[in-house]
Amino acid sequence: MSFQRHVLLVGQEIDFATALMCYVQISLLGGAGYVKVGDALSEPIGEGDRTCRYWFTPFYFLERWGEKTSENMRNAAQSHGTPRNVMETCAKL
Repeated sequence: MSFQRHVLLVGQEIDFATALMCYVQISLLGGAGYVKVGDALSEPIGEGDRTCRYWFTPFYFLERWGEKTSENMRNAAQSHGTPRNVMETCAKL
């Protein structure tokens, strides 16, 4: 059984550089998931978040992960899917 097909990896880190390292590792391992940049205590992952703080791995868009997540997260993934997009979008805010 491979975790790539059965596990959705979700992470949150307050430090930008550390969150990017987490994103890169998950992506290189072929994991489906996303990483949020923010304080887990004061800004936990939830509906209604600013989507520019989320980075979605390429494998998140494969198979069924988009179907299993909420509509808000799917829309966020489609519009802010890469670290470059995240940095550009957040810089505009």
